Amino acid sequence: MEREEVEIVCSSCGARGVRVGPLGTCQTCGGILTAEYDNPEARDHKGVFEGEGIWRYSSLLPIRPKSVPISLGEGGTTLLRSQRLGEILGMSKLLLKNETTNPTGCFVDRGTALEMIYARDSDYTSVACALSGNLAASVAAYGARAGMVCRAFLKSNVDLGKLYQIVAYGAKITHVTDEEEAHRAMARLGDECHPITNHSPFFLEGIKTTGLEIAEQLKWQPPDRIVISIGTGAHLAMIWRGLKELEKLGLIDASKTSMTGVQIEGCAPIVEALENREVRYNDSKISLAREIAIQHPQMTDRAIAAIRESDGTATAVGEKDMVEAVQLLARAEGIFAEPAAAASVAGLRKLIENGFIERDERVVCVITGTGLKEPIASQKALRKFAGAQRIARRMERRIRMLDIGSTKEAILRLIGSGSDYGYGIWRKLKDDSGISISVVSVYQHLSELETAELIRKERVESSTARRKRVIYGLTSKGQKFLEQNEEAPPPR
Repeated sequence: MEREEVEIVCSSCGARGVRVGPLGTCQTCGGILTAEYDNPEARDHKGVFEGEGIWRYSSLLPIRPKSVPISLGEGGTTLLRSQRLGEILGMSKLLLKNETTNPTGCFVDRGTALEMIYARDSDYTSVACALSGNLAASVAAYGARAGMVCRAFLKSNVDLGKLYQIVAYGAKITHVTDEEEAHRAMARLGDECHPITNHSPFFLEGIKTTGLEIAEQLKWQPPDRIVISIGTGAHLAMIWRGLKELEKLGLIDASKTSMTGVQIEGCAPIVEALENREVRYNDSKISLAREIAIQHPQMTDRAIAAIRESDGTATAVGEKDMVEAVQLLARAEGIFAEPAAAASVAGLRKLIENGFIERDERVVCVITGTGLKEPIASQKALRKFAGAQRIARRMERRIRMLDIGSTKEAILRLIGSGSDYGYGIWRKLKDDSGISISVVSVYQHLSELETAELIRKERVESSTARRKRVIYGLTSKGQKFLEQNEEAPPPR
């Protein structure tokens, strides 16, 4: 008996056969959509799965008959038995689900791979996403794999490592100032473009495989607790859904596992809603882990339901706690995580110290993404190491000089050695620096440096033949730029 076609259903209004709206929600009521399917193969499953990665669980996923996977090797990540970190925390049964080894370095690849199949099989020619750097990097990568154009609508605070990925994969990037502008841009996309969000129906089914893997890797003996960082709440909710599905198949007892979520202080709406407290948001305090700093999480209700049904809990941690967890995880276990991912370790530590988690529990900490995506935490850690800091400064200098260009740098240094006018700068460039360009080009460079607020017009002087000379000098910003980019002295 073959499995039936997948049907998209709205979890709010109950509409069936729904076409996904521009925000990945029901076009009628804005509700979260789910992918419903009946797979006869799964009814009498004996716990024997075949294949690799997330495709190992195809019988439990909404994959249409004869669909060909779009894969980069997602899923199948390691469940490590902690050694040194467990000793530091006083836990002998700590395990780490290392999602940093997914193709783009993040768990979202599980969901993107499945959502991309739906987009291709539904004859979309392009895909789009907004705001999340991790999601955009993943969608761009899988779009490239599938030969589909990817459009990404991003704010200026996207993490640099993620932006590099998105650019490398060839996505078309549009800058937006806020969430509302991103939503308006997504709404203007044509019918040929499929929106992918952190709560798209097939995406959600893909990320539940994290829970399926954990259960199988533990030989169908689920852990006492799963600790995970939460932004939208989707990953936690879908891991729990995966465990409940395995329970229906008679493979595990899901009631043995408590789901535990960790958010960031200053933006912890799920924690506050769970505790029936007023939801507060203070964006000014947040410089790290913006991937989980979601002011209005779309999956709040489902995440809270999963936490309560599993007799779990949730907590919030500060940026300092996350930075410490990044360093602790890297040095104790050799896993380099971004702050949003290391939040699970910071939250575990806090809950142990507060007595909410017993030290003899078997706990799985999910590490959702690699630290290469968000370098700020690593930059903060460099302050303790003079040698590494010196190397980093030199590399940063090279990057800045590549950005401003060697000619502009030479002009800045000439002005820094003494205020001068355009023709005088042109002559010194040629005579002293060996840079031969036209006078017009010099004035173009001066205009651009002035626009960048690195130089300013100090005064106007009269010269021969009634001509006037504009004398340029450095601004404080220009002076600081030169000071920061002086070569570090060689080590003694």
